[in-house]
Amino acid sequence: MAVLVYLVAFSKIDVATEAERIEVTIADHYQRFDMAYELVEDRIPFFQPILGIDFLVYNQKGKLISWTDNLLIPPLEAFILAPSEPLLSTYQGEYLFKTYDRITEEEAFKIIAFVPVRRVFDSALRSFPDEYNPIIIPNNIEIGYGAESIPITHKGKTLFNVQWTGRSNYAPQANHLILTTILLFFGGLFLAIYYSALGIMNKKGFNYGAAFLMVIFILMRGGMLLAEFPSAYFRLGVFAGSTFRFEWFYASLGDALLNVCALNIFLVYVLTQKGNFAAWANKKWAKWICYLSIFLGYIAFYLFADTVQIVLAHSQITLDITESLQFPLERIFAYLLIAMVAILYFLITYFGFDAFRYIDGNKREFLTLHTICLIISWLLMFSYANIWLVLIGNLVYQILVFLFKLPDNLKKLRFDSLNYLMLSAILLAMAGSILIYKSFEKKETDKIRKFATYLQLDRDIDGEYLLSNLMRQIKNDLVINGKMINPQSQRESIVQRIKRTYFNTYFNNYEIEIALFDEKGRAISSKHKGKTIEELKQKYQSPEFYTSYNGIYYDGQMDLQKRKKFVCFVELERYRNVTGYLEIELRLKKFSGKRVLPQLLVDRSQRSTTDYDYAIYQSDELIYKSGEFDYESFVNSELLDLPELYSTGIEKEGFFHLGSKSGAKSILISSPVYPNTNIISNFSFLFAFFLSVASLIFLLNYALLPNDTIQLNFSTKILLYSGASFVIPLVLVGVAVMTSTDVSNRKEIDKSNLKKALVMTEDINDHLSSFYTREINKEQLENDVSELAHHSGMDLNLYNQDGRLLASSTPMIFESNIVSEYLVADAMDQLVRKQKESLILDESIGNFLYKTSYVSVLSPESGELLGVLAAPYFASKNHLTRQQVQLFGNIINIFTFVFILSILIAYFIISKLTKPIVAIADRLHETGFVEVNEPIEWHTDDEIGTLVNEYNNMLSKLESTKIELARNEKEAAWREMAKQVAHEIKNPLTPMKLTIQHLHRILKGKEGDKKSLEILLSQIDTLDEIVTSFSHFAKMPTPEREPFDIRQTLEKSIDLHVDKAIEKELESGTFTVMGDKKLFGRIFNNLILNAFQAMKTMANASLRVSLIRQNEKLQISFRDRGEGIPKDIQDKVFTPNFSTKETGSGIGLAVAKRGIEHAGGDIWFETKENIGTTFYIELPLYQEV
Repeated sequence: MAVLVYLVAFSKIDVATEAERIEVTIADHYQRFDMAYELVEDRIPFFQPILGIDFLVYNQKGKLISWTDNLLIPPLEAFILAPSEPLLSTYQGEYLFKTYDRITEEEAFKIIAFVPVRRVFDSALRSFPDEYNPIIIPNNIEIGYGAESIPITHKGKTLFNVQWTGRSNYAPQANHLILTTILLFFGGLFLAIYYSALGIMNKKGFNYGAAFLMVIFILMRGGMLLAEFPSAYFRLGVFAGSTFRFEWFYASLGDALLNVCALNIFLVYVLTQKGNFAAWANKKWAKWICYLSIFLGYIAFYLFADTVQIVLAHSQITLDITESLQFPLERIFAYLLIAMVAILYFLITYFGFDAFRYIDGNKREFLTLHTICLIISWLLMFSYANIWLVLIGNLVYQILVFLFKLPDNLKKLRFDSLNYLMLSAILLAMAGSILIYKSFEKKETDKIRKFATYLQLDRDIDGEYLLSNLMRQIKNDLVINGKMINPQSQRESIVQRIKRTYFNTYFNNYEIEIALFDEKGRAISSKHKGKTIEELKQKYQSPEFYTSYNGIYYDGQMDLQKRKKFVCFVELERYRNVTGYLEIELRLKKFSGKRVLPQLLVDRSQRSTTDYDYAIYQSDELIYKSGEFDYESFVNSELLDLPELYSTGIEKEGFFHLGSKSGAKSILISSPVYPNTNIISNFSFLFAFFLSVASLIFLLNYALLPNDTIQLNFSTKILLYSGASFVIPLVLVGVAVMTSTDVSNRKEIDKSNLKKALVMTEDINDHLSSFYTREINKEQLENDVSELAHHSGMDLNLYNQDGRLLASSTPMIFESNIVSEYLVADAMDQLVRKQKESLILDESIGNFLYKTSYVSVLSPESGELLGVLAAPYFASKNHLTRQQVQLFGNIINIFTFVFILSILIAYFIISKLTKPIVAIADRLHETGFVEVNEPIEWHTDDEIGTLVNEYNNMLSKLESTKIELARNEKEAAWREMAKQVAHEIKNPLTPMKLTIQHLHRILKGKEGDKKSLEILLSQIDTLDEIVTSFSHFAKMPTPEREPFDIRQTLEKSIDLHVDKAIEKELESGTFTVMGDKKLFGRIFNNLILNAFQAMKTMANASLRVSLIRQNEKLQISFRDRGEGIPKDIQDKVFTPNFSTKETGSGIGLAVAKRGIEHAGGDIWFETKENIGTTFYIELPLYQEV
């Protein structure tokens, strides 16, 4: 708000202040004249401005020899006779100037330095408003002499007065800043209100927050509308009712946008706090709220459709992308308004589905509810033209969303939620494009009806207006008046001049006959031989022939034998003496092409009627047609009798036809039908625009909200990344294609026009040579140029070597002072002074842009420069714009349909890609230690295959882990049992042993008893060893991990058994491993003992122990020649407490396996019955870091 106050205080324009600034600027320019003049030196002639100052250079005879700007070139006398420097005021406008005299040895020059202040066009040329120099006069100040105007003075002399235009209160650069500040202000205000409502809800409840939002928005918007803020304080187009206004809700584009945003914020509040809302609604009327929200979906869709049509019907803003690619601020706001209403519809329908799910509604209830809503909506919208589009469109959308349950995953933004957004964008874009077409159709029909009414009046208002101007110009034509001194010999010359100069544009559809009369009114032409001008005038002295202009009569009667015509009478004078009279009759041709109005001479309203073909029928007989449509072939009496032709119109042969009937006279007006490609282009653009707005909102949410509130699953990420990888390059390619095509089109147009102009010079140089040798006069040269222009379809202007106009195919443009009769300074500089062959220049008249090709006309004999031919191409900008629009339409159509197709394809591809991932997820969910885990079959060697293989490997490891875990659990149980057994048995063994030993000493003489006691003692010792083994097993600590030389440990273990036959095959060197050195010593001893115990029945028992290196591992083997291990017990060898020995505890090999695996190795055996057994130990070698 402080910024707005500052802008109001310091950027508001004060006319008095601006007047002072204008005076300072004028004084500064007057000083710059001197600075620029000092740089002229010996440049004469020159054709480029100096320090931004334009110059005119006249020789001592008053002939202009050089100029830097051809817009103002008055005769030298105009400057000499000017009331005072520094202002020259002419019918062309006001100019600051200063006169300098320069005398050289050869010649004296008069040099005029000047700067335009205002350029004034002919008041009849409504297409061109006054053009001000923005450096001197700002765009909200104008020259005027109203009551509040302020005089501009220089050195005490009043130059002109200025006043406020009424267009803006502020400097132009401040308007954009004010608008940006207002938008930021309202954005911040809306956010503050929203968070305030959240705070109230947290303290007092949902309903209090909702009530606060509604009340504050109603009060704020109501107060703004009553106070007319900001439109009454800031003159901004988007808040101006003159730009767009329709009732209170649509007071302006900006107001409508704020109103819709307020509704959206309220809905966002309800949706984001739906848990609190549900708790509140549960106490009230949950079902009724659900029913109301679904019905409001129909109302919201109607609001969307109505908003599109209201914007198009009540403003000059176009939403049709095929009409223009320009995006002024008002058009951007219109699109934003449509997007915000689309979001409103989306939020309401989403809330309806959420509420319907909350009350557990079923399909039957859904259909019943929508049937009721359809009936009520139809009754309310019965008079709405597009009611079926609203009802059916919303119904189809809601059914699709309901069937596929699309809103369920919107918060998590899954793949289905993207489909939800795309479906919404497709529906709204389709509806929007159809509504744009319907609005165009309605506007076009209204325009055709008005044009039909205009034709039924039997009046050509535009023709009358133009004729009045032409008659005044002909009356004041000095050439014609001069020729009328001798009208008999100059009759044909006068007729040709009038036709060529004044009737070569709008009146191409008329046959023109010109009759001459002498100063006494007697006919000179054979047409009226023996008649006088007064007799002819008397024929039209009846009100039915009168027009709004004196001397112009109109006969609008038409039948098979007669066509409507204008008759004009002109009195010619020379030095206030009548020299003669003219009768000009313009009879409408029976068959004519479209009227080609001079674009630089009439305004848009006059040009609009030239877009139609039309035909006039009398008693079903064609008496007149205009345009290209073939009425003779496609229109018959049956068609003319169709009632719908005159009510709604019909489409035939690619044209829309609408008739108007008055008695036996029928008028049929035709215009090309609205192309289907335009509907598709609008759909594509709206679809891309809606998706862009949705993406922007998502990105803002993603940036502002905590990341855990928005969850993207894997398939959605794939889709987003693939979409981005598709959209970004396509946009870049589209921009590149648009840019390169635009450049190439411009070059092609320039090349084509230049080529045509060069061809024209081959014909013109002969005529120009003849003119210089006086074989033809200027009038004949003008006729030749006009004829060449007519045949080539170009506008042609011919200049002499001095840059003066000799002839033109459109002389009215020069006579109306729209274009100067002097050659453009750049063309003079390049073609005349530097002798270049051709040149293409971008030129402008006001805001009207066009191109001109300039070509040197050379003598065919000497090659000497005869003149310069200029071929302006006034339609170049429109042609380029049409090409750009067409190209953009093609690109956006391709983009949209490829995008939609790629999303559909992506849906199936992503589903197929993520199917194995989902399967793995399901299997992982089912994977456990109890059930059997089945592997996944995947036969493709790709990334998914790698993942599946890893999953299957995981299952294999899991199975091994399950076995290991079972083994560990069993081992732990055995440990516990061993601990208990050792404890329970150890305690009674000691007293038993002591008692038996005591008995053994007492019973010395009883050998039998003594032997029994010795057996008991032996068994007690055996039990004690077993108990000790159990105790050791239970107390066995976790093996340590330290590097040691296992070869040395193995040799020490072998050396302990010197009494046994052990064959060693140990590789030399150091073999360092990581493990428990002492435990490995016990493991080796146990394996040696086990081997010899397996060979106890053999006479020559021997054991072979080997140690070899295998890459980064080593392998130790113990091979005996025992009986081998039976198959039925092979899988129990490493099981704790399993032993085949009578005195064995069964824990030796279990301990060995545990210790080896703890060191990262492995132990296994190979056995053959009656041959022997080999135990293998494999360990990784220790690599010191």
